[in-house]
Amino acid sequence: MGELQDYLDSEGIIFHPAVAASLRDRLRSSRYYSLFRQRRWRKLANFALAELHRALGSERIFSKPYFLAFDPTDACQLDCPFCTGGQTTQPHTNSLEAYRSVMNRLGPWLIRAEIYRAGEPFVHPDILEMIRLAKSYGVGVDLSTNLMRLPENSAEKLVESGVDSLMVSLDGITQETYSKYRRGGDLNAVLSNLKAVLAARKRAGSRTPRVVWQFLVFKHNQHEIRDAVALAKELGVDQIMFKGGYVPNEPALFEEWKTTLEDIGEFRGCSQDKTCPWPWGGINVNADGGATLCYVDGKSYCQAENFGREFDALWNGEHFRRARRVIALMQAGKLKPDPRSGFMCEKCHAFGSVNFWI
Repeated sequence: MGELQDYLDSEGIIFHPAVAASLRDRLRSSRYYSLFRQRRWRKLANFALAELHRALGSERIFSKPYFLAFDPTDACQLDCPFCTGGQTTQPHTNSLEAYRSVMNRLGPWLIRAEIYRAGEPFVHPDILEMIRLAKSYGVGVDLSTNLMRLPENSAEKLVESGVDSLMVSLDGITQETYSKYRRGGDLNAVLSNLKAVLAARKRAGSRTPRVVWQFLVFKHNQHEIRDAVALAKELGVDQIMFKGGYVPNEPALFEEWKTTLEDIGEFRGCSQDKTCPWPWGGINVNADGGATLCYVDGKSYCQAENFGREFDALWNGEHFRRARRVIALMQAGKLKPDPRSGFMCEKCHAFGSVNFWI
């Protein structure tokens, strides 16, 4: 990859010149600045209290989650070979009513929500209403999409919904390379929709959504990185991000798929801070409506539709209190991970690497 490292940062990210810019621009785009500007004192106070509880290692807490991961559906139009979600014969879909139950209970305290996870969010018929409801509570909303379709076939309505950021998965600039991994995908459709969103944003004079192009790098598409950078600049996306695509640990698959570029890092989780804020600040809701402690927690403890009456008992229930106790000990170096443990947090293989950010 050579001289690409001159403008790639250590995470494989290239920023559009108009975005990277000044400290002032970065401040204006921060969620904290937005909260101050909108006078969202309750959210800021709740965040501060949650972080104080976390610093103290509190088991029973008075703050509420400031981050929500909500999966509207695990259905997807594509059949990506190494995808861990969106490949189910009986997909799940959260109802708008279930989502409303969660947002009505937590919205006043939430700072950020990811309304996506295992599937394609734009498959959900009420995705725009979900975004609008979150925005009515002053919540920052992020989406990740294959952008094969636009909700209600309208780029304008997507921009008007107020969604803050849009990550577009696009792993090639020719149909041949793109569809090798994004099986069933149509490159022309994705590019057409991407252009439509950027044009609608410009017509609206809006700063949002911030558009990020995510390019998973494999052996078959690594030769297109330089041309992808050029195309990203031409289109005017805000950021293009390269990361090594996940490949199962099998010799034959490694030989066929694994990138040979040393400059492209391994596929990693969304954080490497070696801490875990989940039981103090976040909560996850899967596409089947089950609420879990985090992304990797395999057991649900409450259904989304019941948040109004069951959330408080869940939030300070035995499971969450034990998680806080265990994580506080691990972060203090007083407890080591134990893969033989029967408790999720003690044997977590992703500790500190799948955290959220706000």
